[in-house]
Amino acid sequence: MPKKCLLKCSIYNHQGYFLLTCRTQLYIVGAMAHLHKKIKKGNAYYYVRETQRIDGKPTVVNQVYLGSADKILSVFMAKESGFPSRISSKEFGSLFALIEIDKPLDLAGIVDDAVPAKRKRQAPSTGELMLYAVINRAIAPMSKRRMSEWYGATDIQQIRPVNLDALTAQNFWNHWDRIGEHELTRIMDRFFTKVRTLSHGEEEHFLFDTTNYYTYLSSRTPSTLAKRGHNKAGKHYLRQVGLALITERSSSMPFYASLYPGNQHDSRFFRLHLDEIVARLRTAGTASGDITLIFDKGMNAEEAVQRIDEDEKLHFITSYSPYFAPELAAVPLSQFRLLPCEVNDRLLAAGQAKDQILYHETTASFWGRERKVVMTFNPRTFRKKRYDLKEKLNRLREDLFTLRRAYREGHPHSRSPEAIRERYEKICASLHLSPALFNLSFFTEDSLPAMGFELNRYQVDATIKRMAKSILVTDHHTWTAQEVYSAYRDRHLIENQFRKTKHPFQIAFMPQYHWTDSKIRIHAFVCIAALVYLTLLERSLRAHGLKMSAAEAVRHLRDLRTALFWLPGAKKPGRRLEEPTSQQIAVLDALGFAIQDGRVLQKQ
Repeated sequence: MPKKCLLKCSIYNHQGYFLLTCRTQLYIVGAMAHLHKKIKKGNAYYYVRETQRIDGKPTVVNQVYLGSADKILSVFMAKESGFPSRISSKEFGSLFALIEIDKPLDLAGIVDDAVPAKRKRQAPSTGELMLYAVINRAIAPMSKRRMSEWYGATDIQQIRPVNLDALTAQNFWNHWDRIGEHELTRIMDRFFTKVRTLSHGEEEHFLFDTTNYYTYLSSRTPSTLAKRGHNKAGKHYLRQVGLALITERSSSMPFYASLYPGNQHDSRFFRLHLDEIVARLRTAGTASGDITLIFDKGMNAEEAVQRIDEDEKLHFITSYSPYFAPELAAVPLSQFRLLPCEVNDRLLAAGQAKDQILYHETTASFWGRERKVVMTFNPRTFRKKRYDLKEKLNRLREDLFTLRRAYREGHPHSRSPEAIRERYEKICASLHLSPALFNLSFFTEDSLPAMGFELNRYQVDATIKRMAKSILVTDHHTWTAQEVYSAYRDRHLIENQFRKTKHPFQIAFMPQYHWTDSKIRIHAFVCIAALVYLTLLERSLRAHGLKMSAAEAVRHLRDLRTALFWLPGAKKPGRRLEEPTSQQIAVLDALGFAIQDGRVLQKQ
């Protein structure tokens, strides 16, 4: 028996027999077994010996080393007390789940194939570092300086071992420097191809949208990506980068992402990259070969729509501003009907029939062709917007009184009609109102400059007629109004994905502290990959009937920890999972695992 096993031994006396247990082995020692002491260098060591008579002579047929008296005593005392001398716990559940989700994707393998090591390097590789960065982003985003500390508090060594000393900011940057724009494009292509494969290529409807993220790059730092523009978070004074994203409509699974300069308009990006987007969709494949792109009015460009028209297998659904379609906006509500959809069914069941959505179906010419048009009207939105308009008009009227007094008294910057009109237009812009809502007039009264203003009733009525009306335009002439409305309404799925990337405690694209375009691109991919992993987790939960978001699942799994305990006299700790909650059991079950005897086992 190996010497290292001996301290695990126990001796019991049962009906005249000595029973010797060692780990999982049980030895039955005959009645002639006895303890034997040996003195070595003045120290006493004990053995269990079994003797038998062979050819009439007592002969030792088996001998088991037990150790010194102190060691034997410590073993028995540990068994008697049952209390560990030290305990610890490490985060387990969230890392285990995401590493399992990574297995069919093999992100580390994709990266290492695109950026092979020039010479044999000590682990972790570039791909492994990328994977560890993605897992951290999906659970609890940390800076690269704190990555080693964070992983040290987890049970990563039992899930996917890593040299924690290698998780330094400098090591990340050294490996990131090896990933150029060309290599990153290859990585993203292969990654999203694998993601699409998991969907079996059945989805035919895709959501397209863009957003932007502010940065803290100095104006003196050279960058082709970080530019000042209209920031959706209102931080127009900071440089920003734009992100275009395509997701499947049914699962909101991302499978295309691209960064672009922050001062580039959404429609320009869509027009310039439409061929690339279509090629990606074609490569991914669909069940019938037909593809429908769903985007909002910010992407509308005649050149882009004409490109879609050229492909008979390519279709679109978009919206159009009622402001630029006054004839459609003027259609009276008497021509609208109740829209048969799930939203109206829920409103009716809740006793809110007056809030049900109305629709009007027609055709009209857009971008040189006759298109199917579905107009919708939301009563709840109408009431809110009409109230907001009333409040804003009152505020604007008060500001006009102030401007009139300043003009009459000759205040600085208010001494000319042009200066007053400029200030008036700025106020309207801040309130998101049209300057045409009031007519301004300038004249002389008692030899003093005077100003008058009057509410333009025609413009107010036109604004009210446009309120809460949406114009949906498509080339799907055979689709019903309900199908068009439901498809466009699902744009909230991709908008929700953008919100996840901006969450401060999960993914957290912002704030990002990277000062070169290459690092910004890699950071963006890490965030999108983390979003993909969370979406895959959520899809697994939904497939098993579990109504739980990925964020909730990760929060529950983070509380599933590994308990480490050291028994007296033991050199190595024992380990087992803490008692799982019902939510943790349900999430692991959806991933195909169960907890048994303190361990995670794959279900048969």
